[in-house]
Amino acid sequence: MTNCSRIPDALPSPHESYDAKHFVGRDQEIKKINNLIEAGRQNAPILRPIIHVWGPPGIGKSWLLFHLEHKWNCHPDSQAGSTPIQGDVFVTRIELSDLKTVIETLAKRLCSVSSDPGSNPKAVSLGGLHSQTQQCVARAKAIAAGSILIFLFDGAEKLPTDDFLRLEEEFISPLVCTERVIFIVASRKELTLWQEFEVRRRLEIWELQAFDRETTRKQLARYRDASRVLDEIYSYTKGLPHANQLFAAALEEGCLSDERKPAYLSQVEAELLQDIAENEWEILRVLSTLRKFNVESTRCILGEFIKDRGFSAISDGECRSLLANLEQSRFVIWDKRQLGYIISPTARKILQSRLWTAKPDRHTRLHRYAQTMIEERLKRYQGEEVRLFPEMLYHCVQQHHNDEPALGTDLDELVKIWLTPTHITAVELDELLNVLEEDRELGTDLGANLYQQLIVQIENLKDLQLKEMLQ
Repeated sequence: MTNCSRIPDALPSPHESYDAKHFVGRDQEIKKINNLIEAGRQNAPILRPIIHVWGPPGIGKSWLLFHLEHKWNCHPDSQAGSTPIQGDVFVTRIELSDLKTVIETLAKRLCSVSSDPGSNPKAVSLGGLHSQTQQCVARAKAIAAGSILIFLFDGAEKLPTDDFLRLEEEFISPLVCTERVIFIVASRKELTLWQEFEVRRRLEIWELQAFDRETTRKQLARYRDASRVLDEIYSYTKGLPHANQLFAAALEEGCLSDERKPAYLSQVEAELLQDIAENEWEILRVLSTLRKFNVESTRCILGEFIKDRGFSAISDGECRSLLANLEQSRFVIWDKRQLGYIISPTARKILQSRLWTAKPDRHTRLHRYAQTMIEERLKRYQGEEVRLFPEMLYHCVQQHHNDEPALGTDLDELVKIWLTPTHITAVELDELLNVLEEDRELGTDLGANLYQQLIVQIENLKDLQLKEMLQ
């Protein structure tokens, strides 16, 4: 039974150990991996055999790798672990730490595999690391001639850069060229280290996303009463699998009171930020208010809400240096499509959820300020309504948790002020409709009723402008 008397704010809670009975979701990812395996089974080349899976702590990377190992080691054609196999698929999962340990582990496991029950494969010698790696490659190629090899590398961010580059050059690159070997490499941050041409041209990068409501429901089905309060749990966890499990377990043990919810979210937040210097935590909390930001908006919002560090007076160059430092952590990312900086949506939503539960007044003030920033920009630079109006809507929504009537009133006011013919044309209104249709986060936050009302309002304004043009 959990001790409910004290829940530490800063310490991340332990993750639940993998259990195949409790694995849910990731259907698309598993389907794509199965397709690679089936291509190999049909003697077709496996063209994109390197999959880099990344996402914040608690998103389910390790569970996915454990599940793939379980799935194929429990396959009728395979035996558990690294024992000799009779079939055509061999899977091994390795926690990455240092190159020496990784190669020694690979050597032991590869030498335990035989596609021929009567064979006695030559052991990899305990020579130098380069020699060992070459022997591992030779052994893997021999196995790949009759089987499909799948290497699951977990925790790639823990491997020193030089070790990673050497593993890529000496082990991964020679094997991907066989088109019979699959690598799935998981890390908390997107890796930008890939340097080998043969690797980069065969690489796919997947950012794991949080669960939607339906997958969260499946995940929590084993917990008593969780389905009854699914929407409430989801409003706090935003579908992060580890947070879902933490909240549902606390609910089952009678520990999920309103007073304790901020503490549970603080645990999840602490784990997300554990690789970030603590003096940057509040910076990220404030920036998580914005779905995208640039030098100007960063300086303004930090200067307003972290007054003791002089952010309002920093130059453009100093602000760019700040953002560049945050980029090094891969927590802040430059998004080419949006032409701005973003925080990974899953992480951003958790930071916002924690702020909303722990400091609701500050949460509201941040979003009110962000909305005002956008309004001031639109007053100065007409023609950016299609790009900025959805952000204005987003900040308006965040100020009205569980108050649909007040939100509806404010949305009507925003439409009346900013979607007039003096601000936006019929063509631009049509573009805005397309943008809103693609903005799933905003649609979810608005709710079905208000979202549909907003769409109807914009369509009516567009039709009215077109009629006036024809008169």
